[in-house]
Amino acid sequence: MGRAKRKWTREAIEEALRQNARVNATPAALEETAEKRKRQRRRASKKRNLLKELEAFSVVGSESVVPAANAVQVQTIPQDPTTLEQEGKQEEDDPADHQRQFAAAYAEGQRKAASEAEPQVTRPSSADKAAAKRAQNAEQQRARRANMTTSQTERRRAKDRERQRARSAQLTGSQRAATRAVNRQCQQDRRERQDAVLRAQVQFDNQARHAVVRAELTDQERDVQREQNRMRRKAPKRCHGHVNHEDFRASMVTGKDVGDGRHRLPPTTVCPSCQAWKWAAESDFICCLKGGVELPPLQPALPRLLQLYGDKEFRRHIRAYNQAFAFTSIGASSNDNTFRDVNQDQSVTGQHGVYTYRIQGAMGHFMGSMLPYVDRRTGERVPPKFAHIYIVDPDMQERANRRKGIFGDLDIVALQDIENMMVECNPFAQ
Repeated sequence: MGRAKRKWTREAIEEALRQNARVNATPAALEETAEKRKRQRRRASKKRNLLKELEAFSVVGSESVVPAANAVQVQTIPQDPTTLEQEGKQEEDDPADHQRQFAAAYAEGQRKAASEAEPQVTRPSSADKAAAKRAQNAEQQRARRANMTTSQTERRRAKDRERQRARSAQLTGSQRAATRAVNRQCQQDRRERQDAVLRAQVQFDNQARHAVVRAELTDQERDVQREQNRMRRKAPKRCHGHVNHEDFRASMVTGKDVGDGRHRLPPTTVCPSCQAWKWAAESDFICCLKGGVELPPLQPALPRLLQLYGDKEFRRHIRAYNQAFAFTSIGASSNDNTFRDVNQDQSVTGQHGVYTYRIQGAMGHFMGSMLPYVDRRTGERVPPKFAHIYIVDPDMQERANRRKGIFGDLDIVALQDIENMMVECNPFAQ
């Protein structure tokens, strides 16, 4: 047996129309295009079927009364009794036509009432959708950060700092100045929007937070921070000559011929006369005047010297080894036109960053005495240094010990090996 068709009543149809308007109304949240079209088709189909049922609904007898909420006041116009009697006879003669007209008028009233009862929801614009999407992404990011562990948070911050450094390194001077100007303007606008009470509260909170951070610092961290602040204050006076080596990142170095975060320029030109390595911009006369000066062939390095170059500890102290075997020391001229020891500025030594050596006067080489002598101020004999060692001490072991006395961190075996190689190969030390 087939399913029996539902018997509608006027109240059921009205309730179904209202239910359809509520269920299939436009939602306040964002809606996909496919879902929106499906909802609109479902609502229109349901409404169309209900209106058909309402139009086909017949009023049985005179007991059917239009609800008071939907009743329409009609002004009665006096008419001719003959006309009223004739209309009454026509209605009695054709009651079905009367029912169809009544049902159509009632359906039209219900349609208007349903359209007026629909919530008028303004569709969000593209800007509102973008703002809602950004808010949703921000909320997801906050939830993700809240679920991170301490190590994950530190790694994320390190990556953010590295990304920011790389982005800043790629900016030109004008772009960097424009960015600073925009940031200053934003901070100024933010301060202007704050009232005096809120600004005082923010300053108090910042002072309290800084006090807590300073209290948690160790003595070593406090000394490092003081040193960094001192260097930062001195940097503008010295044209930013102090570059903090700790802030260097290999990712900031870009371009051609880059290896291990450093620019490495290969020797692209070899002189055919003297086999000298030259840069591409150097002329042919810079080494041997284009064959005008004949130089002895360059001898290969000794195996022991190549072995020392492969030692990491030797390379770390290679400047000290070089100074220990120097024939002269560095001197500088003074105001009274005399040549004396270097007047070095100690305030720039031992700092972070690039090695800085600053003196006063013209640079030169200071030979000193070739014979043992006594210091007039102290009355003590001055130990041999520099070229004096090659003359006074014929013993190789004693020479190495004297050089180790000048630089205590050097290896005595390496010093003795270099001493033997100097005597073997260097004519000035023989």
